[in-house]
Amino acid sequence: MGAALNRYAHIDFMRAAAVLLVVLQHAGLENGLLGSAGVTMFFVVSGFVITNLVLREEVETSGFHLGTFYVRRALKILPPLGLVILLPSMIAGLFSGWQAVKPLALASQLLFFYNTVRIEGQSGVLPGADVVWSLSVEEQFYIGFAVIWLLCLQLRRPRVALAWVAGTAFIWASIMRLVMAYLGSQRLAQQLYFSTPTRIDAIALGVLLALLVSSGYWQIMRLRASPLVWDALFFAAVTLLCATLLMQNYEANYSWMISLHALVAGAVIVAGFARGGLLLGGLAKAAQWRWLNRIGLASYSIYLVHHMVSLGLAPMVAELPLPAQWIIKSLAGLAAGFLLWWAIELPLERFKQRKFSQEWRGPVTVR
Repeated sequence: MGAALNRYAHIDFMRAAAVLLVVLQHAGLENGLLGSAGVTMFFVVSGFVITNLVLREEVETSGFHLGTFYVRRALKILPPLGLVILLPSMIAGLFSGWQAVKPLALASQLLFFYNTVRIEGQSGVLPGADVVWSLSVEEQFYIGFAVIWLLCLQLRRPRVALAWVAGTAFIWASIMRLVMAYLGSQRLAQQLYFSTPTRIDAIALGVLLALLVSSGYWQIMRLRASPLVWDALFFAAVTLLCATLLMQNYEANYSWMISLHALVAGAVIVAGFARGGLLLGGLAKAAQWRWLNRIGLASYSIYLVHHMVSLGLAPMVAELPLPAQWIIKSLAGLAAGFLLWWAIELPLERFKQRKFSQEWRGPVTVR
């Protein structure tokens, strides 16, 4: 993993599946569970990917460059966010009066504490911008994780220390959410769904899985287990996901179902790295589909813009049959996200690939 510079195809496949679940829900195929499952999958993938990146850097440099980590995250997140949230909000302020901008809501969306504002029942500036609550959770994780990893590197066994931190976070968040769900007030329901302390378990699970698949123990597990075992794990994960989506149990969606969706996503990540048989061979082939791969690559931009597009189109397609409405709004949201990715994210990604290896790498903190 220290030398692997290529993307993992099944991870991008999971990104595509996650964002499609969210897009379909906001297009009107609404049972309250599609988007929730998609967001939880994103959390697990984010924890895995970010941890994988810093572990790879540790292998290559024997350390970690904190400034580079934050700059790379900023270049990934802020330009699309500014174009989709800040610029339209400023335009709305010019034409509708600055009171329409909602300074606290706008600041919270740009500074990544909107999830706390959302708990209080406040909405975003723009219709459809509420999706950035999950982005706030992820950015808070990025900020804290980098500092924690830097401290772990000062210890004799940094990966073990990180595993203890992630394991503790996973257990604490899971228990906290179940207790709050049992208490049952509407205020607590909003807090357990949107707050970082009660949603960090999915991200922590991704961290633990990245530590697992980069360890020698994983190679032993991977080689000794039969391909049928990994196929069975993948089949069980997909079956459980489908079953929970069909249950339409909204109360469970605020408690144990979040944990189950995280475990399902984790099982697919692990199975994708194993020696699978027929089912995982099918996953590997599907992950190579160009259109699905592109959706995974553009998933952040799609997630950011799709709901605004869907709400904007809703009055125009209201007279059409429901399936036609779902299709039009979904395709329009995907197209807008692709355009944002192609115009903003893709050039910045190429810029990062050039510059970080030449100018911004800098000295690292050596353990």
